[in-house]
Order: sequence, then C-alpha cells, then structure tokens
Amino acid sequence: MLIGVYETTLSRAVLQCPVYAIPPVVMSTIAASTIAASPYLATPIATYTLLIAFGVGLPAACAIFPQISEIDCDKLEEEYRNLKDDKGQTIKKLYFNRGQ
Repeated sequence: MLIGVYETTLSRAVLQCPVYAIPPVVMSTIAASTIAASPYLATPIATYTLLIAFGVGLPAACAIFPQISEIDCDKLEEEYRNLKDDKGQTIKKLYFNRGQ
C-alpha cells in the first residue's frame, strides 16, 4: 500500500482548500467596494487574504493525521515485514512519530 503517498496527497489538498475559497470570497464581496475606491489596494488585500488562508489551511493539514501513529508490518515493504524484537519474536506493528 502507498499509505505515505495517500496521506501526503490528502494533506496537500486540505492545505489548498482555504486558499481556493477564502481569497475569492473576500475579494468579490468584502473588499469589492474598497478596491473600487482605491484600486492600488487590490494587491495588499489579496496578499493578506492569501496569508490568512494559508494560516487556516496549514494547521488543518497538520491536524488531519495523529502525531504518533502505528502501521502493521504486513503493509510495509518486503524488507521490513519480518523484523524481530530483542527476544526474537516477530514484530507485528511499528509506531512512528510524524515529526510535524
């Protein structure tokens, strides 16, 4: 299974959702009258709304998956499926920290 690829793709999609939603709404509704009166404010307002959108999306993308997780050894690459502990018993699950 490609768990890492799936989770990375999902987190990147969640990161971009607020970026695609918040700035267009702000620019077309809230900031429309300000931009009509002062067109030179369009770039600073758009930049600020993008920063806010990333500020919302990044914590959400990091929070989708737990910090510490586990995976069955059967779902790993072949070289990691038959790991043994210090007592010689086969390890069934591995635990890892995502390091976010």
